[in-house]
Amino acid sequence: MCGAGGFFHEVWAHCRCCSLCRCDSACRGAVVQGEQNDRSGGAFFPVAVWYGGGKARAPMQERLDATSAERWGKDLDAIKAAGFNTVKTWVDWATAEPREGAFSFANLDLLLRLAQEQGLRVIIQIYLDSAPDWVGVNYPDGRFVDRGGTVIQSQSAPGFCIDHAGVRREVTGFLEALSRDANRRGRSTRGTSGASRT
Repeated sequence: MCGAGGFFHEVWAHCRCCSLCRCDSACRGAVVQGEQNDRSGGAFFPVAVWYGGGKARAPMQERLDATSAERWGKDLDAIKAAGFNTVKTWVDWATAEPREGAFSFANLDLLLRLAQEQGLRVIIQIYLDSAPDWVGVNYPDGRFVDRGGTVIQSQSAPGFCIDHAGVRREVTGFLEALSRDANRRGRSTRGTSGASRT
C-alpha cells in the first residue's frame, strides 16, 4: 500500500495509524528521502500554513461551488506571497466516505490542483477518528470499551478501534483509496473525483 514513489514523493501524508498501514520506518524513510531535496537539488524544508480551502477549519470542509477555485486560488497566492512553500490540509474519513465504498475527494483534488499550479507542496493530515456512521452499523463490536466495561459511542472521537479486524479492513480501504486519488494528482489535473474500491 505505501511506497517510495508517487503519493509519498509529491504529497506527504500524516496519519495516526502508521503501524496499521505498515508505513512505519520504510514509509517515513521514503517520505523524508523523497522530500529532503527540492526539484533543483537544494535542501527542502516545509514551511507550512494550515489551509483546507476557503474559511473551513479542521476537520470541517467547505462545500464546493462555482467560485471555489477562484477564491482558493487567491488564498494560495497570498499564502505563497507570505513566504510559505507548503500548505497543510486535511481529509476526514466521515466526509470522504459517507457511504461504504463511495469516496469523494473533490475538495482535496481541487486544493492539490491549485497548489500544484502555484508550486506549493501539500501535507495531508488524515482524521480517522471522525469515522463514518456506517462503520458503527457494520461493526457494533468495533467500539472502544473503557476499563470499567462502558462502551464508548463514536462521535468525532475516539472513532472506532482499529484493532478490530473489520474496522482495520475499512480503514485500510479508505487509506488506499485516498493514496490512489492523491497519486493521480501528479499525472493529471482533474478538478473533482469520485473514487471507488477496487
